[in-house]
Amino acid sequence: MDIRIHFEKRHLYVFGILTAVLISGWLVNAFGTSNPAVFGHSAGELIVDSSSIVDSSINVSKVNTSQIQARVTGTCAGNNFVQSVGSGGTVGCGAGPSTGLSGCTRQIGVGSGSGSSRTATCSSGVVIFAACYPPSNASAVLNGIHYPSTTTVDFVWIGDPGSGVICDAICCTSGLV
Repeated sequence: MDIRIHFEKRHLYVFGILTAVLISGWLVNAFGTSNPAVFGHSAGELIVDSSSIVDSSINVSKVNTSQIQARVTGTCAGNNFVQSVGSGGTVGCGAGPSTGLSGCTRQIGVGSGSGSSRTATCSSGVVIFAACYPPSNASAVLNGIHYPSTTTVDFVWIGDPGSGVICDAICCTSGLV
């Protein structure tokens, strides 16, 4: 008994096409999707994090400055100071002292009050900086800064800092706004 198999070119073409379709279907099923946008990727692989961003590829034109602060680019001239920063990085300036400070002295032990409240008072001039602290707990120091024409700075602790609180102040008589 003689068995003969006869193939023609058209049979090979049909076999090749059927094989390609079956392999394609198997690959799509193996990667779990038929959506080309996510073909072969899990949801975790599609999340963008810092390792997916090329250095220097994001600049201010590519971010929403109402959500992300732009780099601060402005400056203030002369005796002015930065008072505010806009979302686009611009600065608003405030006026600093009109002249240099003068008549400044350190006044030691200028505090008064009891319980959780103390007040540092300058006997002459206005407060540029003040600090009050209980000697038994130096980490509980409270600091205050100058506000125009203020001769006192009030300090309030949460709870009583104990007895013997010391307040020191730097007081100046001129050169303030």
